[in-house]
Amino acid sequence: MKKSAADIHAPRLAALRQLLKVHKLAGYLVPRQDEFQGEYVAAYGERLKWLTGFSGSWGVAIIAAKKAAIFVDGRYTVQVREEVNQSTIKPQHLINEPPSQWIGQNFKPGDRLGFDPWLVTMADTARYAAACNKCGVELVAITPNLVDKIWLDQPAKPSSLIEEQPIRYTGVSAKQKLANIASELKRQAVDTVVLADPASVAWVLNIRASDVPYTPFTLAYAIIGKSGKATLFANPARLSKSAKASLRNLATVVAPAILPSFLEKLGKAKQTVALDPGLVPEQFRLLLKKYGAKMRETTDPCVMPKARKCKAELNGARAAQIRDGAALCNFLCWLEAAAPSGQISEGSAAAKLKQFRQGSKLMRDLSFESISAAGPNAALPHYHAKGDGRRLKLGQIYLIDSG
Repeated sequence: MKKSAADIHAPRLAALRQLLKVHKLAGYLVPRQDEFQGEYVAAYGERLKWLTGFSGSWGVAIIAAKKAAIFVDGRYTVQVREEVNQSTIKPQHLINEPPSQWIGQNFKPGDRLGFDPWLVTMADTARYAAACNKCGVELVAITPNLVDKIWLDQPAKPSSLIEEQPIRYTGVSAKQKLANIASELKRQAVDTVVLADPASVAWVLNIRASDVPYTPFTLAYAIIGKSGKATLFANPARLSKSAKASLRNLATVVAPAILPSFLEKLGKAKQTVALDPGLVPEQFRLLLKKYGAKMRETTDPCVMPKARKCKAELNGARAAQIRDGAALCNFLCWLEAAAPSGQISEGSAAAKLKQFRQGSKLMRDLSFESISAAGPNAALPHYHAKGDGRRLKLGQIYLIDSG
């Protein structure tokens, strides 16, 4: 017999509340984000889904001793009510009923609200702290993560192969990109920069991996010095032969566990470290402050050069669009002939479109999970069929949102 959401998630909430007592907390923040703030997270990082049942791409829960709320945006107002046991967790609209308001209404002066500083950026931490300060609540950084302590069968962190992205696709070598970043650091008069966005790490080092769905990144941080030398915090055993060769004289690859001691060295050397507050986890700021480093808030230096596409990147994007356009045309032709039979489902249609795309032999992955929605499901934002889903019928709308 299938367990209900209440049967599955109520014991998990109870276990977390026991830890609140141990840490003398009145509540605990559980964001959808992992340590890298991406839209897609690996299985081990699905803490919000594991705790509450909500599977959307953005949300945050606040678990208090006797109450709990989950905050989502307009894309998920229907989905959250279908997936979460509303008798134990109350869905809230992120804009109309924001976390700051809920904190003020449900905590009292002197209460302590805990959070994992690896999962919340510096900028978001400042916003939560302002909301807490307004009502006399203390925002407290807690490590290790409390959900991880009770998630006994938590999946392992991903360890996909880290591969070199060939120069024919990147157009610019990693050596040149690092030199450009080093020049920018010198211009800003900073010694090092923390890259917390896996997209920036992948771009500047010309590497790719498959740690999360739909995005060819490795979940890793990098630190670049004004000398142009980089340190990549990833298991060296994950590097392919070509990636190892391409990074040999450009980057030192060390285990992620080395990161705190590396930051300590920066602090002891009194280095000035650049941090993008919208991307860098609060834990970096806390550790650098602890070790005496100077910090400067600035924009990730990869953002603008990454956005300015070189000729090779432009040609690659155009070629991909041509291949994808052909696949979509083939799919629409097939759909026109097959759909009237009444045997095509939301799931089988999406699978067929993927099959046409794979025909090029160059597709690495979809860019997101296809939204294949028939009839009333086409009106639901971010709808995803469970299994085959609905059958396509003549006279009904069919929506295919894919890439």
